[in-house]
This record gives sequence, C-alpha cells and structure tokens, in this order.
Amino acid sequence: MSQILVVGRSGQLAQALVASAAVPVTCLGAQDHDFFDLEATRALLARTGVQTLINTAAYTAVDQAETQAEAAYRLNETLPAGLAKVCKELSLGLIHISTDYVFDGTLPREQSYRPDDPTRPLNTYGRSKLAGEQAVLATLPEACIVRTSWLMSRFGKNFLTTMARLIQERAELNVVADQWGTPTLAGDLAEVLLKTIAPTLGRYPGVQQVSGGEILSWYQVALAIREGLRNRGVALAKINAIDSTAYPTTAARGKNTALESLKVPSTSLRSRLIDEVKEFSLL
Repeated sequence: MSQILVVGRSGQLAQALVASAAVPVTCLGAQDHDFFDLEATRALLARTGVQTLINTAAYTAVDQAETQAEAAYRLNETLPAGLAKVCKELSLGLIHISTDYVFDGTLPREQSYRPDDPTRPLNTYGRSKLAGEQAVLATLPEACIVRTSWLMSRFGKNFLTTMARLIQERAELNVVADQWGTPTLAGDLAEVLLKTIAPTLGRYPGVQQVSGGEILSWYQVALAIREGLRNRGVALAKINAIDSTAYPTTAARGKNTALESLKVPSTSLRSRLIDEVKEFSLL
C-alpha cells in the first residue's frame, strides 16, 4: 500500500487522485473497508504503513440531505471525526475535503470567500460539512481542511458530464445564470493535494481552500462545455440563461459562493473546461 490512503473510491476526486501521475495513492471505499469501525481502521493503518489520509468520502446529495439529515451527518461529521481520532493516535497526517456550502453565498458577485470568513451554511448539507470540519480540528488541530467549490470532471456523474450529455441529446437547455462560484476541475484539485499539500502537510494546518480561481455562473460553465463539444459532428443544444427562481430546489443555495484559492492554475478555467470536454467520449 502507498503512503497516501484515499478514503473513498468511486467519487470523482478519488478517481482523479488515482489518475494523477504526481504520486501513487491507494483508494479504499466502503466496499473495501468499514472506516466507521475505528478499531479495524486503526489496525489497517498501523499494519500498512500509511502516512497520510485524504478523506474524500462524503454525502453530497444536497437536496436529498434535507430529508436524510441523519445519513448526511453520519458521513460528513461522524466519519471524519473518527478518522481524526485514529490519525491522532497513530500520528498520521489527515487532509479532509470540505465545501463552499459552509458559506451563505451573500458576497457581491466579484468577491470571493477567504478561509477565515464567518461561516453560515444555508442547508443541511452545508451544516453537516461544517460540523465535520469542526469535529476534525477539535481532535486534530494540525489536520488540513481543504474546501473546494463546484467540483467537476470527466469522472462519474457531475455537472460537466451531465451537461455535456444533455447538450448532445436536446435541442434547447435552460441553465441558471444568477448563481456564481469558482468551478474546480477534480484533476486540478488532485494535483494541488498531491504536489503541494500532502508533501509538506505541516505547512497547511487548519482550513485551506482550493478552487478554479475564476468566478463563473452555471450558465457560463455550460457555454464552455458546449464550446468543447464543437466539431463532433452532432447538433448541439441552444443554451438559455435563466434566473434561479425559475429552477426551485429543495435546499437553499447562496448566490455567490466563490472561494479564494490557495493556488490558481495559470490558464483560464474556461479553456481548461473546454480541454477537459475534448479529452473524453461522452456518448
């Protein structure tokens, strides 16, 4: 087993960490090991010589969390709290992935949240993720909490893969244009975790933030995805900008949850989104 163990295997970040050529990692999901069993987890980590855990496991169904709060808190608070306890006992490093949803999204459009800005989650998902951050740092203050924003990639089901499919299947799409964030490619986040944070973990205690570094709306992201699909020989949907009031959701969402990022890639997010779409087959 490698020195870095990723908790979670099927999520897009876990897959991006494996795909990254930075350093070798081992991913274990719920089907491989019960990380809620702290005694078994302690034995596993002690036996295999792991030095750092990256916890990507989470309950991420934002709307469903409103009616499944117990499940959300179990994965987003109880699990990381237990991992922090085991890491403290074994003197291991811990990187725990969190979210922009810990903020209320009331910043002016051109501004971004800093790691030390006051948190005020609007929904159950955000509250459970904030509880997880607090539980980890209460037990292991030297742990690194990495908040990220609007994670997407060619792996699994997310806004990029869903939108790319719909753009090729439908004649017209409506996409929200009055909610802004800093979309983050999972591959970019994986590179920062493996090349910057994990090798010098002691330099990054507490809350850090890693995002795409460019404030975009969902509508603007959809346009970039459409651009990446050009020249495929298929008809592409017309994309219409709509107000979020026309697309009501169960969980409340803020208008602007953009994050100030620890590192920002040198190329524009739009161009990287286009390249990401070009690199994989969608249909």
